[in-house]
Amino acid sequence: METDSKLQTIVILTDDKKGHFNQSCSVAQLLPKAHIVTISTQYKSKIHQLILSFLTYAPLPKFLISFFLTQSLKKDSYSPIASTPCDIVISTGASLNAPNLFLSKLKSAKSVVVMKPSWGWKKQYDLQIIPKHDTLSFFYLKRSNVVITLGAPTSIRKEDLKEKAKKLSTHLKLPSQQYISLFIGGNSSHHHLTGAMVHSMVQKINKVAQEKDLNLLITTSRRTPNDVSQVLKNIFSNHPRCPLLIIASETPSQPEDLISGMMGLSELILVTEDSISMISEAASSGKNTIVIQTDFDQKKSKHRHFIQELAQEKYIELAPLPTLDKIMVQKLESTMLPKVLNDSNAIQEALARLL
Repeated sequence: METDSKLQTIVILTDDKKGHFNQSCSVAQLLPKAHIVTISTQYKSKIHQLILSFLTYAPLPKFLISFFLTQSLKKDSYSPIASTPCDIVISTGASLNAPNLFLSKLKSAKSVVVMKPSWGWKKQYDLQIIPKHDTLSFFYLKRSNVVITLGAPTSIRKEDLKEKAKKLSTHLKLPSQQYISLFIGGNSSHHHLTGAMVHSMVQKINKVAQEKDLNLLITTSRRTPNDVSQVLKNIFSNHPRCPLLIIASETPSQPEDLISGMMGLSELILVTEDSISMISEAASSGKNTIVIQTDFDQKKSKHRHFIQELAQEKYIELAPLPTLDKIMVQKLESTMLPKVLNDSNAIQEALARLL
């Protein structure tokens, strides 16, 4: 993709949620000539957030925009916003709609949002990047400023994983073995994970690892419940087949490129069903991916529709917990090349049109 030779400055507004930041960052990195600045955006209170959101509907002059941002955001958030020039503002997450729209107006920049914004903001954004599962409503009307993706934006690229794997292996001095990577999430509004579920899960995984002479790489998320983390520590802390166990809540400093490195080292990737971001990353890796279904009573939802569509399109395999070991063996013995999820081209072309 060719863009203007001028160096573009992109501001990523972050609500300090890692999944949101990763999606915004993966979009920003699609611009080859870009200087990326990240600004943590925090309100003084929930009332300030509500007031600033309502004010986006008013045609305010720039001096009032600056004033209301000063009054609504903490100083550590507003100061870099005021002093940083930018060409594009990118954000992910509902709390950042107002700062994104106001900052883009203040700086005469283009506004980009990842995830569907509330109805009143749809026309205000220059570009919306929306996962398909967020467009299933009967009332949804696609606009010209929208790119629809199958998964969440991700910086995982199949062609980069070999280098990332070598770097992680060298850094952690991992043995030269074949691996299964396991990514454990946590509880959310649509998913519940317990220690008992994970105990049953890892028993099946451990059995297959022994049968196929594979080692395990395991990491949790910051949402992982304490009882789940404890189960993992009890079983794998000194396990001969698990040279890497990272409990995110107890590991403030994680290795660089941990996720992509683990994926690059793996013959098989296992992901719990709670995280759209993590599932999208695994499906983009070019590795065989199994999404583990632990919550059998989960009601129909956009999240469940997303997983089922990826499974139907053969980007992932959906494995109910009771049959996890059988499906693992099938994937490990399969000679079919994995199908690679790639939404980057459509996003990149839309960004190019903005400039």
